[in-house]
Amino acid sequence: MRNNKAQGLSINMLVIIALAVFVIFLIVGFVTSGWGYFSKSFSSVKVEGQSVARQKCLNWCSQWQAQGSSQVNTSTYWNSTLCGTHNDTDLNGDGVNDAYSCRGSPSGVTYPKILSQQECPVTCS
Repeated sequence: MRNNKAQGLSINMLVIIALAVFVIFLIVGFVTSGWGYFSKSFSSVKVEGQSVARQKCLNWCSQWQAQGSSQVNTSTYWNSTLCGTHNDTDLNGDGVNDAYSCRGSPSGVTYPKILSQQECPVTCS
């Protein structure tokens, strides 16, 4: 009769050891150079701020158009959304969020307008 007892490490144990080594590598990398090391690795994966703001505005305009109105009242949600200012996107890549407006310039202050009249035919009051 043969002795069929396994000798050595199982595959599960090898996978756990490999994951542990990877986690230790990440911890050492973070401790020695912070997130800078990892952010350099992913710095080529950038989204242009203008295109992010444009997509947000297009989505809002589509939702507004689905309601079938051409005038935006000053007391509505759509006035603040389409005609108001937003400060949630870095438009010029300097690391600071910039103010912009989808269609209007409230209070006489000129902010970059993201959408044209043809793209979003809203009249801001």
